[in-house]
Amino acid sequence: MNKGDELLHDNPSGMGYGQAARGEELTAEMTKLDLKNGTAVRYLEDDDEGWPLVEWVDDFGIDRITAIEPAYFAANFTPV
Repeated sequence: MNKGDELLHDNPSGMGYGQAARGEELTAEMTKLDLKNGTAVRYLEDDDEGWPLVEWVDDFGIDRITAIEPAYFAANFTPV
């Protein structure tokens, strides 16, 4: 993975990252803040713990940076 690579959050279950991590439905407001399935992200780098950091835009139009659990990242993010 190279800095700046674009990927798509592609979870076969259709859940967003936060919803998948929590294992249940999110509130309406939290759903707008979740990294939804189908969202395009840009890989930045791995953090000190080896978790990929990705940049993306939430439903409010706010730029976000999120650390993604490595196994989840490998299984649910595909290059664009």
